[in-house]
Amino acid sequence: MLWLTQIIKKITTGANPGMKYFPALVRQPNMTKDELEREIADLSSLSPGDVSNVFKNLKIILGKSAQNGRSVETEIGIFQIQLKVTAANTLEELSVDNVEKVNIRYIPSKDVQKTYKKENNQFMFVDVTPKGHQEKTVSTDPVTP
Repeated sequence: MLWLTQIIKKITTGANPGMKYFPALVRQPNMTKDELEREIADLSSLSPGDVSNVFKNLKIILGKSAQNGRSVETEIGIFQIQLKVTAANTLEELSVDNVEKVNIRYIPSKDVQKTYKKENNQFMFVDVTPKGHQEKTVSTDPVTP
């Protein structure tokens, strides 16, 4: 069950600007590494230590693959190298300095994507104020959020 709360934001563009109401996700605390390892161990014949070793080895493999420009395809999706670059006006000006940043991009598998589709989730509004939205929580007077 995904919990939602209501927030209000001032919209200044578009055909109908003004104060608008939006649903906002109430984020739960992150699942810890230990919790993840225990849950996977419960679903498999592996111990939590074995699961931990799998993740440590995956980290090594992802690093080696990225250094070789290879993507890694898994059951949960693809991990691929992604570059942020700047253009050069001439071929002579082009150098490795045009590479600004290197990232790993995760593309979820089709099965994982299905899990996150709206129709596969249940939503419920709850009366909480999510962290970072305190000043934007819906008040009884929509003109004064």
